[in-house]
Amino acid sequence: TIVGGILVYHVFFSTASSISSNSGIEVVSGELYTNPNILTLTVKNTGSTPITSIQGQITGLTASGSTTTAVFTIPSSSFSTGALSPGQSYAYTNSSLPGFSPVAGNQYTIVLTATGSNGATFTTSYTVTAQA
Repeated sequence: TIVGGILVYHVFFSTASSISSNSGIEVVSGELYTNPNILTLTVKNTGSTPITSIQGQITGLTASGSTTTAVFTIPSSSFSTGALSPGQSYAYTNSSLPGFSPVAGNQYTIVLTATGSNGATFTTSYTVTAQA
């Protein structure tokens, strides 16, 4: 019984430790403009592991009611040290979203998947209203 208790204790705290060292990302602010198409985001590493890349997808409706989607990447070369360190923020601007047709006043969902230096991934979403 004592050995079993020690084993459970060890497994629990090992798992808790690995979870707490994972990456986390938060969108601090974001804007989407329609003419021309420009996406700006400020993201912050809220985890305890450096983030080495961020994959993004933005989705919403066009004027005709069909879905428009754009995919983008924020690579490690964007960050001054090759990674976004815990607690740091990064301002991202993308003016090249080919085939993406947002409409002023419509809402668009941005899904970001961050990859930490330990290989862990964390996903968050953010909603932005397009502006003219």
